[in-house]
Formats: sequence, C-alpha cells, structure tokens
Amino acid sequence: MSMRLFYQLFLISTIITLCRGRKFVIGGVETSEISQLTTALEVGGEHRYPCYVSVVVYDTPDLKNVIKGATVTVLTKSRTDDSKYYGYSVATTNDFGQACILTLCRKEALIYVEAGSTNERLFVVNKTNQALPTGYTYETLQNEQYVRFNVRNWGIVFNKSGPVYNLNEKSRCENAKTAHNHFSFSFLAIKEELIDADVDTHMKNMSWYYPYPMTDTYQVCFMKIKVLTPLYQAKVTLESIEPISKQLFGTYTAGPKAAPSSTEQSKKAACVEFRCAARDNTLGYEVVMNTTVIGWVSGSSLQNCKIEGNTKLGDVSKNATYFETTIRANDNYGVNFGIYKHPDKETAKSMCYTGKDHLIPGYQMNPDTNYFISFDCTNKPDVVGK
Repeated sequence: MSMRLFYQLFLISTIITLCRGRKFVIGGVETSEISQLTTALEVGGEHRYPCYVSVVVYDTPDLKNVIKGATVTVLTKSRTDDSKYYGYSVATTNDFGQACILTLCRKEALIYVEAGSTNERLFVVNKTNQALPTGYTYETLQNEQYVRFNVRNWGIVFNKSGPVYNLNEKSRCENAKTAHNHFSFSFLAIKEELIDADVDTHMKNMSWYYPYPMTDTYQVCFMKIKVLTPLYQAKVTLESIEPISKQLFGTYTAGPKAAPSSTEQSKKAACVEFRCAARDNTLGYEVVMNTTVIGWVSGSSLQNCKIEGNTKLGDVSKNATYFETTIRANDNYGVNFGIYKHPDKETAKSMCYTGKDHLIPGYQMNPDTNYFISFDCTNKPDVVGK
C-alpha cells in the first residue's frame, strides 16, 4: 500500500469517526445522535466561534484535592431551540484536575463530569465556592449534576482569565490550571469503591453477584447508613462475609452525602452495596447462601464516632463503633429496614438515596428516610488529663 493511499484511508476513517454520533440521556430524555464537535469556523453555511471552557474537578466539596483522569463532557446547543445540538466534546482532567473542553461561543453549553472506576456522576460545587467572575451566570440541572450556561468570553477580569477562552487561547486555558476562573465539580463525598470482590463470574459460591443477570433471582443490594458529621472525608465501610467459612465476598466503601440543597450539611447518609443473600435451585434442590455484613465509619479526622439508637432489624449485634448482622435469603427485607434490592443497580441505588420503594429520576440523597443504622460523629473527643 502506498503512503498516499494509506493517508487517504486514514483521513476517511477520521471523518467517519468524527461524523459518528452519540446519544445522551438528559433529564430522562434521550437525545438524537449528536456529532463530535470540531474547530471548523463554518458548517453548513453557518459561521461558528469555537472556544474552550475550563473545568476543574475535586475529590470533595471542600476543594482540597483535585482528581486526575476525570471525564468532562460538554454538549453545545442552541440558545433558542432546546432540541438543536451542534456537537459534543470530551476531555480528561490533567495532573492539576483541569480540562479545557471545546465548545462554541455565542451558544449554550451543558457540562457534566464522571470519575472513578464506576464512572460515578459528580456534582456541581456550591455557587459560593465556584471560581468564577462576579456576575458570571449559570444554572444547575438534574440534581446539581449539570452546568448550563451561555458561552461567552469575558477576557481578563481582575487579573484572572477564564472560564472561557477563544480558539487561539487554548494554551492559555491549559496554563491557567486552578489559579484562574473555571467551573468546579466534585464528589459529594469520598467516591464509592468495591474491592476484593469477584464481579466477573456467576454461580460460584464467592461470586459478588451470584445469579446470572436477567434471571428471576438476580438482585443488587444496598444498605443505607446515616452519618452525622461535618467532614467530607468520612467513609462508610461494609464487609460482606460468608457466615460459615468466614471468607470475604468483598468490601464496599462510600462517603456519606448530604442532600445537595440542604442547609444541614452535617446530616448525611451513604448507600453502600453489599453482597445479596441468594438462593439457588439449579441443582434440583435449594441451596441458601446468607451474607454476614459488618459495618463501621472511619476518617482521618473522625473521633468518637458512635452508633446512635437501634435498628428495626432485631438480629444485629453492635458496640459503640461498629455493627454486625446476617442478611438471610429467606427473609423479606424492605425499605423500612433500610435495605434496598432490585435487579437494576441504578434503581436500587435510587431507592436507597430517596428511601422509596421505586425509581425516582434525578434522585438525590434524603438522609432522614428509611436508613438501616445511624452513626453520630459530631461528638468531641474525650479529654484525657488536663
């Protein structure tokens, strides 16, 4: 193959890739196919003004640490026609937690961010903590997960550039890092993580998801843990253990979250996945597999974190700082016990967040409703000596 033919095929492949559209679900509604945005100055006889928007991603709302490798997506659309999209752009945050993403000035843009091994959707940082010029307006959508704004470049304001940069200012955007104006996203708490679990196989004694997906007995299970703490670095841990052999199915950790719009940010809850108890009849007789769950709350600055009150489930042993219970396959636990099960993981998670028995689109955390157990981590440490 000649180099000229190779180059022509490469160009054709690139054009096909750019023209291939993606569909997005926004507010429960699927868009038509949206093409990847380019830096072309004219498309279909319409002049365009490509530019870049600066976004910085943090691990928690106190903005202490940035996240490298988060995926930032920007959908550029018409200001007047809600169904008209000009294109989408995707970028990954660098070592400084920043990404400069292509969009179009004089249009409207939607920004959202995903991060972590499960592509967890992040939240828009509170307006008082945004690094934006005074008067730079935007709104948040879908449970504080999207930024929507009119794309405009204000130039330099009080010696700071951004959050929008013209097409020829991409290097200025990238060099701005966190020191100049930008949109800020973060986890509401420490990100969710499942470790030491076999999630890739089924129908094995130590499988995290025992039955095959789409079968009648397949379930995903969450337990809702309430935590009273002003700290964002708190972490709820649940160990799922096989009761007889004491082998570990896996460990799931999650940070407790407050309701995004609540003024009581110390009142939080975490929805933590555990290994569902399971029944298996494939061998011609029933095999029952229960799960022992051990849970506690930790954090580098947490002290005197104690269990508060009792659970609705009678079979729970606990001391001041941790609890242990066995979830049995033959027991019909429900939302009133703070245990949530559903074949669809997102539905189970929604039920846990809201404390309801059904899916609520655009759900947000409701810490007070139908939790399994509560930890109070607001007490000051005991004073020893003088």
